[in-house]
This record gives sequence, structure tokens and C-alpha cells, in this order.
Amino acid sequence: MSHTPTSMSHPPTQVLFPAPSDMSATVFPSHVRASFRRDPTDRTGELVRLLDDIATVTHSVSKYVAARHHSARPTPDADYSPHPSGPRPHVATQKLYNSLCHDGYACIILEKDREAPLTFPESAVQGGYVLMLSSLDIDQTATDNVTCGTIFSVYKRKSSTSLPGRLKDLQQQVDHQVAAGFVLYSSATTLYYTMHAGVYKFYLQPVATQYFLQPNHPIAFDKPSFDLYTDYHQSRTDPALGKHALAFCSARSGKVYDNGCMIANFQGAMAAACLFIGHNMHLLCEAAPLALIVEQMGGKATDGAGNRILDMGVDDEDVHKRVSFCAGPTELVDSVETTARKA
Repeated sequence: MSHTPTSMSHPPTQVLFPAPSDMSATVFPSHVRASFRRDPTDRTGELVRLLDDIATVTHSVSKYVAARHHSARPTPDADYSPHPSGPRPHVATQKLYNSLCHDGYACIILEKDREAPLTFPESAVQGGYVLMLSSLDIDQTATDNVTCGTIFSVYKRKSSTSLPGRLKDLQQQVDHQVAAGFVLYSSATTLYYTMHAGVYKFYLQPVATQYFLQPNHPIAFDKPSFDLYTDYHQSRTDPALGKHALAFCSARSGKVYDNGCMIANFQGAMAAACLFIGHNMHLLCEAAPLALIVEQMGGKATDGAGNRILDMGVDDEDVHKRVSFCAGPTELVDSVETTARKA
């Protein structure tokens, strides 16, 4: 008898703003610098400044997303957007590229939805880092409040720093990430990041236009629950991982949630300490950074068939590899994989 749910629950609302008493909390640039002083990954300071640039650009993207969502005016960029007045998916990449052209902390950018990577002019300063990016994962079903996010991952370059980045800089083992994180733009904009010393969460305070640390310690999975966050339609039609994950949660009276966009589902699963299932995820730009975050929170991330995401990599020209993604508290991931093997 099948236990697969025939419907999904409305995602719980988790909108939190920093209280006024939290305005003295640590801001993102200070936290990155303090982490770097404890365990420096390079002596140039480029990584610290690159992360500063990413955070600063997401301030701008957050304002852009809010403004474009509430604007009814048509735009000449409509071909980039699910709705004529909605946010353009490539906007974070464009803003970061413009910033890094001047600052010189990266040598190449790989974006999930662009076939060709972005390199910087030979006349520009060529930085020592490689940036993998999912620019703007958009909730295409939102009607009253846009939900979307940016995912980023940073590696050290392999090629000479005297030239623009090249293919070999994108051929990375994903456990070589030096930093990773994501920003969720919604009614409250949140930033999560890790430099292999735990995962930290920041809220964007709209008046101060700064990311404030909250809570003031690394976040980790709480007591696991049997709920599931996933693209409900894709999981229902997936005969392998999705079907077994739905059956596993339903048999234990778990609920199924779909926030409408992948990164919002991932954030919901992190907060609820439950399973997240992703389908056809970009290895370098999506699966790798999210897997690092999950493991830094004490969980596990695999392809649903027992293969650890952080053991994967790219050693050929296919820098746009796709994978299935099963993540959450370790015991839940192991149980779903066991269920799938026995089916």
C-alpha cells in the first residue's frame, strides 16, 4: 500500500526581524574578519574582501527584488523574467561582475544558467578566487510577496594569477570550497555562510543596511522531524528518490512543504531539521555549497544513492553537471536511502 501523500501543507511562516536590542550585534564584515584572523586561508585578504563584496551586492539585490516585485511597469528585460515586472534571474551575477571588475578578487564566475563562464578583461586585476553562483532562484508562483535567493561558492584558482581565469579553474573537487553560503530575499532578507567553522546566520536590517548576526553562535540541526521540503510536483513524478522520500515521511505522519523555489525549501528544511530533496541540481553552483552548509550543521548530503556530494567533482569540460540531492539530519538521510534500496 502506498503512503505517498496526495497533497502538501502550506509552508510555515518564519519571518523574523532583528529586535532593536540586537542592533549592537556583530555585523557580517566584522564576523568574516574575526573568523579569518582565527584561521586565515590566505595572506592577501582577498577572500575577506570577496565575501564583503558578495554581501554588499546582495544588499542591492534585496532592494532591487522588492522594487521590481511591486512595480507594475513592463521592462525591456522581460525575456529574463517569469513575469514582465518581476526580478531578472541574472541580476546578482551582473552586479557582482561589475563590482569584481573593479576590485579584482576573483578571476572567473560560473553561473548556473549561463553556458559560458564570465571572465574579466585582461586589463583588469585578476584575483585568486573562483566564484560559482546561482544568481536568483525565483518563486514563480508568488503573487503577494516574492521569494527568491542567491547561492554562492568560492574556490581558490588553479591557473596563474597573471591571466584571466580558464576552464581548469572550474574543474574543482567540491570539498575544496573555501567558503559557501546563500541569501534568501523575502519579507526578511537572511544570509547564511560558512568558512568550514560552522554555519552562521545574519539578518539584513533595512534601516542600517547591514547584516547582523543572529543568533550569536553557529546554527545546527535541532531534534529531527519527519517533514519534507521539496518541489512537490517533481518529487511525485520521480520514481526513485522523490517517491521514496514522500513515502518515508508520510508513513511517519510527516508533512510535505513546497515554498515555490528551491532555496526557500532548503532554508525551511534547515530550520525544521527535516529532509530536503532537490532534483536536477547544478553540482558546482547549487549542490556543492548547500552540501557544505548541511555538513557544517552536523547533517548529511548525498545524491540519494549513497554518494556523498562533497566527494564529487568536475574533472572534464562538463562544468554544468547535475545531480539529485538528499540532505538533512544524518539519520533521516540514511533512512530514506535504506528505504530506496529496499524498494
